[in-house]
Amino acid sequence: MAVPGHDSRDFEFAQKFGLDIKQVVAPAGGDPSGNGTSSSGSSSSGEVPYCDEGVAVASSSGSSGLDINGMPTAAAKDKVGSRCRMVFDYDIPYHHGMMSSMCR
Repeated sequence: MAVPGHDSRDFEFAQKFGLDIKQVVAPAGGDPSGNGTSSSGSSSSGEVPYCDEGVAVASSSGSSGLDINGMPTAAAKDKVGSRCRMVFDYDIPYHHGMMSSMCR
């Protein structure tokens, strides 16, 4: 999936090869700053991979105008899906429960 901050297998891969890990989902009520990146393959918060529902962090794009920071993950997925349908005329299939099945 290539989401090392939120998938245990991708996290292990990133750690093994010293890749950056960027947190884009935080626990609800947690730090919304999204500053959980490190080139050492770990998070500054020490809480990655975070594989549960939460809120989107570090998730805005100035070029597209899409900003989902602070949104609950289910609502953020809906907004991104709507944007993809609008911009690309393409429906991205996903399942709201996918986050809960990522960590094993």
